[in-house]
Amino acid sequence: MKSRKWKKISALLFLGIALLFLLMPTYMQEALIHWFPDISDTYIFPSDTVGKADSCWEWPVARDANRYRMTDDEEAYLEKYGTVAYLVIQDDSIRYEEYREDWTPQKLSNIFSATKSIVGLLVGIAYDEGSKVWTIKSANICLNSRRGIKLRSAIF
Repeated sequence: MKSRKWKKISALLFLGIALLFLLMPTYMQEALIHWFPDISDTYIFPSDTVGKADSCWEWPVARDANRYRMTDDEEAYLEKYGTVAYLVIQDDSIRYEEYREDWTPQKLSNIFSATKSIVGLLVGIAYDEGSKVWTIKSANICLNSRRGIKLRSAIF
């Protein structure tokens, strides 16, 4: 008798959780299904391709690029956080560029919350270029096919 009661309670609990899951918005369902997404989950989440701009600049590679050797502490830090790509730009030139594991400049990855940093950079560029209005309705962004981003124009 007691076992049957627990089976009913378990079944009702399971049905309640299943119903709750089905009534959730899609983004919440995806978050529960993919509890710990990582940068290689490119095809799980919705995405779009940013088309290549008509013209864009290439960052030159500095003459002394990649001569810096990381200390053991720096290597340990990058390893601890699973860094797979590392790029340092200084004075409009690439000073250091490194890819780890099987990552390359051509490999796709999710950037997750890095989008906020990119948008912050674009707002900073717009401000430096004289915009005093902070509502960006649309933007024409130049993304270099290899690397790079530049605000070409914006409507405020």
